[in-house]
Amino acid sequence: MRPVVAASCAAAVAAFAFLPSARAATEMRTGGPPAEYVDYLKMKPMQAMHMMDAGEKGYVTKEEFQKFHDELFERMDKDHDGRVSAEEWRGGKPGKK
Repeated sequence: MRPVVAASCAAAVAAFAFLPSARAATEMRTGGPPAEYVDYLKMKPMQAMHMMDAGEKGYVTKEEFQKFHDELFERMDKDHDGRVSAEEWRGGKPGKK
């Protein structure tokens, strides 16, 4: 099981390496991601893992990983319509410019 966890962590680190360029493109289109998400992106990979590791087991299950990101989405989706609008992405309330 450990090789699977190691491979998953390596894939997550590789995905984080791509995010700065994707984030820059998003900022240009939408005015920038919400501060909470920016803070998350600035975390060191192990900090993020420890936040997701509910039982402090030393690994993150798929369910914990998905739950963490689902909760982040819910916090961003201010009107709880299942979508994050550009205004919500910028940290504002939906319907306001």
